[in-house]
Amino acid sequence: MILTRFSRRIFVSAGACYLCCQGGIRGLALAFGAAGSVGEMPKSSLGLTYPVVDTGQERFFDNFGEIEQPGIGDAFFGQDAHFRRNLPAYQDNGDGTVTDLVTGLMWEKGYRVVSLEEARKAADTCRLAGFDDWRLPTIKELYSLVLFSGVDPSGPDVGRVPKGARPFIHPLFDFQYGSNGPRIIDTQLLSGTLRRFRGQQFVYGLNVADGRIKSYPVIERWGLGRSLRCVLSAETRIMERIALWTTVTAQSRI
Repeated sequence: MILTRFSRRIFVSAGACYLCCQGGIRGLALAFGAAGSVGEMPKSSLGLTYPVVDTGQERFFDNFGEIEQPGIGDAFFGQDAHFRRNLPAYQDNGDGTVTDLVTGLMWEKGYRVVSLEEARKAADTCRLAGFDDWRLPTIKELYSLVLFSGVDPSGPDVGRVPKGARPFIHPLFDFQYGSNGPRIIDTQLLSGTLRRFRGQQFVYGLNVADGRIKSYPVIERWGLGRSLRCVLSAETRIMERIALWTTVTAQSRI
């Protein structure tokens, strides 16, 4: 069987195609073999649905710091790290894109540092991997990338990455501390989600150096850019890719 670059990143078998047809994105998640149950299907501001990704938290804490894993009946039992469901899972498609195997969202592997206006234009004109429907992610979609196994590098020396620091994003994605500015925590990813506060418009972003959601003035006084990582909604192309997969499969049998 020969799979095109389109089909191989979404479908792992004819069964996956069947599941996608029958169950939409829920079927897609099952086809990818997402760990645990799918659970509640939240809706983004674009009306899209996808499973909630596990935080990836692996550590346990008491009131003062990190501790060994508490057992049932112990103090501090029942933390995030005790419960593993829909564990983060990604596939490098080998063409500059990464597919989230839990949500079904497809992301740019790399990033570029731009203003919000430049980000909108870049998303509109992006043709990465042959697709023309790339866009800015919502803040909810962007936050689905966070891995809470990351370690915040914040400290008194804002220009040096401390020992033990770990990004709050999967290593399949391109990342560099200080990519957007002089501080090591200047690694903010832009979303397309806006808010207005005291008459000024702000855009939400995700800092993948320290794991925080923040909002930034749309008109940046200091001339700093933010990182853009476009997203593509897998369900917007499901039927197209099923057709491609079917065509290529049929040709391979001739």
